[in-house]
Amino acid sequence: MYITSPDSFLLSLIQKSFPSYTGKKIQIKPAETINSNSMWDGGSRSDFVAVKLDTLERLPLPESKYMNLKEYSARQETPVPVGIAIIEHQIFRGKDFGLVIHVNPENMTKLLESSAENAPTLTNIEKMVIRYTACLKSSYGGISNYRFYQANRKHGVTLEEWELAKKSLYEKKLLNKAGAITLEGRNFYDSGKAN
Repeated sequence: MYITSPDSFLLSLIQKSFPSYTGKKIQIKPAETINSNSMWDGGSRSDFVAVKLDTLERLPLPESKYMNLKEYSARQETPVPVGIAIIEHQIFRGKDFGLVIHVNPENMTKLLESSAENAPTLTNIEKMVIRYTACLKSSYGGISNYRFYQANRKHGVTLEEWELAKKSLYEKKLLNKAGAITLEGRNFYDSGKAN
């Protein structure tokens, strides 16, 4: 899930883990293990910091079950215990791809409670527009309004209904002015609420 407006707790977590990070790209992902390889490879690298969620105390990374092997393993499976976040700063081909906050699935609910409370209520047509926007290209095979074309063909949605739903989704900040899905819209879709 992408975070567009981190609350004070997430800001404190980010400050504790990567104090110099000033970017806006922040994700939260549930995980029981992660690949914590932090070597440079083709201009790409990730750095990892473990932080205790209740005290925001920095900790060493939990020990991987492969760390004691004599053979080198490029894949270091590191557990993500309950109560600990592992924050990853991603550099991909020389570009800053932001932070990923990996937390055990048991901790996801606590971290996302505030965003769940603010989730908008959508009509069935608005949900359909979100689904089709998230999954289909805007034009394809010579059809310029491909998303509407497919929704009309499968569900009988009229162009007027489609455009009204798009306008409403723009006002709810789930689509941008051009009709593309926003981070909030992507989060809404990824949460399964658009089904």
